[in-house]
Amino acid sequence: MSESETAGVLSHESAGDSGTEACRRDPGRLWQRVEGGRMSSERPDLTTTRSVMADGYDPPFVIPLGPGEVPLALDGRDAGTPDEWVARHSDLIRLTGRHPFNSESPLPRLLRYGFITPSSLHYVRNHGHVPRGEWDTWRIEIRGGAVSSPTFLTMDDIATKFPPRTLPVTLVCAGNRRKEANMVKQTIGFNWGAAGLSTAVWKGARLRDVLNCCGADLSTEGAAGRHVRFEGAELLPEDGGTTYGTSLKFHVAIDEASDVLLAYEMNGEKLPPDHGYPLRLIVPGHIGGRMVKWLRRVEVSEKESSNYYHLHDNKVLPTHVDAGRAKSEGEWLRA
Repeated sequence: MSESETAGVLSHESAGDSGTEACRRDPGRLWQRVEGGRMSSERPDLTTTRSVMADGYDPPFVIPLGPGEVPLALDGRDAGTPDEWVARHSDLIRLTGRHPFNSESPLPRLLRYGFITPSSLHYVRNHGHVPRGEWDTWRIEIRGGAVSSPTFLTMDDIATKFPPRTLPVTLVCAGNRRKEANMVKQTIGFNWGAAGLSTAVWKGARLRDVLNCCGADLSTEGAAGRHVRFEGAELLPEDGGTTYGTSLKFHVAIDEASDVLLAYEMNGEKLPPDHGYPLRLIVPGHIGGRMVKWLRRVEVSEKESSNYYHLHDNKVLPTHVDAGRAKSEGEWLRA
């Protein structure tokens, strides 16, 4: 995206709101925040977590990252797989064989590092091989709804044109401790232990701000009955070459309190390949399956995602409904 194209995106005026005032950033200010869809240059209240810290402002607190990162290296077990280029920690417990890579850390290692999990020991859930992404060439498409025409943003756009947000967020796989459930009755998932969860410090742009800059209607009336669909670059080999995707209800995606992020940093560094480099979704308070990695497309839609893993997985069903009944009687689609 050229400089002029970027400027056009960031001064877009949406219906009923001044997109110019909401989205244009003044590099001379040390802080800016978004209130009611508009930027404010007033100094934020640092006693709350709702303040958005912009580049150049040193917050009055430091989030601990643990006593040190552990080294990564190429693992011989990945030789001959599409992931042989990805450096990984040798202590991670592999749950689905050599490939695809799904892993959790030994519990004693997590206890040693305390509240914040080092990136190298964070659990990993991959459905296929890790896409090769480059910061300089990656583009994310924003489309649908009140977005008048598809907008493509670069990683530099995401990282520099929007107020950054830094949050400690705990991710947990919906299958955490499934091994114990499988001991009672076999489920449709593999054997997660008790370490299918991790806490890291994520930095990114708020989805709300990005959608607002692209002209989406963030009003209560505009949110009714709509969804935000997300699509990554991860291919699903068992599903005809489609990619992983999911969706959130629109009012959740744009809620000021939700802090949904388009994240590009993890524990103070750019995302590792296994965790979505260069861009992923972070949705605090939701299961890991909603946090699409290697994010390529965001779409405002009248319909929720039709992706297999959105419709047929990661849902809470009545206790009397097992996987067989859910499939045979269409319970997945009713949940």
